[in-house]
Amino acid sequence: MLLLQKLRSLKSLTTPIPSLQFDQSLTQRIPPADSSAYLQPEKTHIVDYRGTSPASPCYSSSSSNKCSGEIHCDTREDSDYDLSLLRDGDLSVGIDASKMGNEGRFVNDYRGIPGQDKPNAVFMDVRTPEGELKMTIQSSRVIKKGQEILVSYGKAWWQARQKSD
Repeated sequence: MLLLQKLRSLKSLTTPIPSLQFDQSLTQRIPPADSSAYLQPEKTHIVDYRGTSPASPCYSSSSSNKCSGEIHCDTREDSDYDLSLLRDGDLSVGIDASKMGNEGRFVNDYRGIPGQDKPNAVFMDVRTPEGELKMTIQSSRVIKKGQEILVSYGKAWWQARQKSD
């Protein structure tokens, strides 16, 4: 935020800088695993929940997670792997990882996991400095080596599944 304020104060800028929602702490990466490995308590980037359009080239899973889910503009009520990236009036953009995805598709809801009363990670939508909208998963508290990364899918996700049963 300080950098953004400095950029706005420069007199050489002829156009205003849009409000960026990019958090510089998202550039942190998980430390190498060892006996004391853990994530910082909050805002440590875990993984991007990224997508690709069906027309773009898809790479193998060993090529830096480039093909991580299908970006779509329709409603996917029947998919358990669909995340809403943007909703604006009639426009809805989502990432569906039901057929392809990276590690983000294996993050579970904390409900039903023995001994868990709250999530240790959260979904965060961010905008990069280039303007790209991304869905990321960040730690919300300390995650020790070997612990499962757990989020909240939200009450609406569970209610929708109870209605269909």
